[in-house]
Amino acid sequence: MSKVVSEVGRGLRFTHLLLVAGVCALFHAASVGVEKLCVPDVANADFSQLTWVVLLELLSWAGLPIIAWLYAVALRRAHLHPRLFAATVAYALICEFAFDIGVKGALVDFSAQSVIWALPLCFIVAATYQYAAKFPPAQRMLVTGAVIFAALAWIVIFAVGLRVSVMLTGAVVLVMFCVFYFVNGRENTMMLSAGMIGASFLITPAIGVVFLHYRAPLLEEKGTWPNPLWIALYPVLLLSLALI
Repeated sequence: MSKVVSEVGRGLRFTHLLLVAGVCALFHAASVGVEKLCVPDVANADFSQLTWVVLLELLSWAGLPIIAWLYAVALRRAHLHPRLFAATVAYALICEFAFDIGVKGALVDFSAQSVIWALPLCFIVAATYQYAAKFPPAQRMLVTGAVIFAALAWIVIFAVGLRVSVMLTGAVVLVMFCVFYFVNGRENTMMLSAGMIGASFLITPAIGVVFLHYRAPLLEEKGTWPNPLWIALYPVLLLSLALI
């Protein structure tokens, strides 16, 4: 333990951040469970029926900045390798299958998509920025901005991460990713920007930014990457909701 601390400094490490994200995923599962048990028709439900569903869902949003930051770190470590994109798409497909069965109660459902589909969009945004490095700075920013706008449009059109008919968690992940990827290296600016954006998304994502602020200072550069089995827990959690 002391060796790890000396290498990355004192603060939260990858496992700690994943634990926080896992707790947030449990809040999300609890929100879905309450909705399935107590609010069969969200569109016609009154506010009193939706209170616990919305409250639990909002608490789960604290994990979104953590997921966005972890994926930004993964992209920088993998140098945007195509295999990471393929693995991200494969994981999104697995989560979509689990989401449709566990949350929507159907093998295929197009009314909303899993929030994990925001991650391949994040990869495309980062890859576009890298490819556009050969362009003049103004053109590079214009091309990257156009791709970000298209990704946000995709999230809205295909309801990526839609919850309770109005909440697009996919947009939160994409916007947070852009902050963590493009403002990396300017810690105070990055954290302040992420905190302000998180506050604009109904406060709770800003809580996740606070956890990121207390991460170990050299975690990204020297931290030991967690066991990939961690990510398998999310689709399993979604599938378990089919039992309700």
